Amino acid sequence: MDYRDERATQARDYGLELAVGAKLKTAGFDVSFGEGGDLSVRFKGRQVFLECKRPQTLGKLESRVRKAHRQLGQRYEQAEDPKTCRGIVAISATKMINAEARRVRVDSWPELAATIDTLSDRFIAAHNHRWVRADDPRTIGALIEFRFMAWVCDRAATAGNLVADT
Repeated sequence: MDYRDERATQARDYGLELAVGAKLKTAGFDVSFGEGGDLSVRFKGRQVFLECKRPQTLGKLESRVRKAHRQLGQRYEQAEDPKTCRGIVAISATKMINAEARRVRVDSWPELAATIDTLSDRFIAAHNHRWVRADDPRTIGALIEFRFMAWVCDRAATAGNLVADT
């Protein structure tokens, strides 16, 4: 099945929450799931909420981000300390950055890194106005996640060449 055929599903939405939570856990945060929203962490004594959205098209991006802001607003008001809590909108941009599900072919790992930087920079420059909002300063940022298949043609970096000859 091609991901272009996939529609929004609750299981895949939970998958994004789990992926974001796993990255935060790997970074050393104590992650809580489902306490009135998607997930939360503690950072420097503050409760930080994350609302995860997986829009399927650019046309849905703005409404999904607005929904995340509304949900964060509700979470702030229900927080232990509404004045000190903070929030982040986490967005999966995979289907918007690479709507055709193209496989990226590059010659080297540095070229892959540059490609990732270019794709993410373009997306952020074109769409950051959708998640940057001044109406609630407790929302401090956005986390943009995207995935794609890549083929790195650098033969020197293949697993077979990393094994020592015996």
